[in-house]
Amino acid sequence: MTMRLNFEIRDRQVRRALKKAPKVVMRHASNGLRRGAQDITDQARKTAPVASHDLRDRTLMRFIDPLTVVIGSNVNYAQFVEHGRPPGGRAPDIRPENGSPSSLVQWIRDKRISPYDQSMSERQLAFVIARSIREKGIEPQPYLRPALDDNFDNLTRLIREGIAAGIKEVGL
Repeated sequence: MTMRLNFEIRDRQVRRALKKAPKVVMRHASNGLRRGAQDITDQARKTAPVASHDLRDRTLMRFIDPLTVVIGSNVNYAQFVEHGRPPGGRAPDIRPENGSPSSLVQWIRDKRISPYDQSMSERQLAFVIARSIREKGIEPQPYLRPALDDNFDNLTRLIREGIAAGIKEVGL
């Protein structure tokens, strides 16, 4: 689950500065984007729901190019935390992943959930929970989008300030 932020520059003065010294202006704009994206990433980490800390620990930002940053998590359940999951469809997978327990089994362990029937195995419990998720769905617990919304004005301000510093350095 990731968010990709692209910014397009349309201002005439900025375009002149980009023609004159593209590396200088891009460096300053990218620095502003980096600072703003870090604020978004930090808030997303603070507000992400916690069971095992995987979602928080693996919420990162990555630059694709100087004006494109991707913020998100590579855990396989991140999209379901952010957007929820409607009832129906396939049940979550409970099979081990690369020798590690499935995310659902790990969640059961982290939450210290035990079945009422003590003869039920951890895998059987995971199956019952997966079936319930398939039947009832999961309510969304957004953490990425609110972090972007809360920090968007600051992000754009930091980018504008970075561009202004680049224009100043170029001498326009």
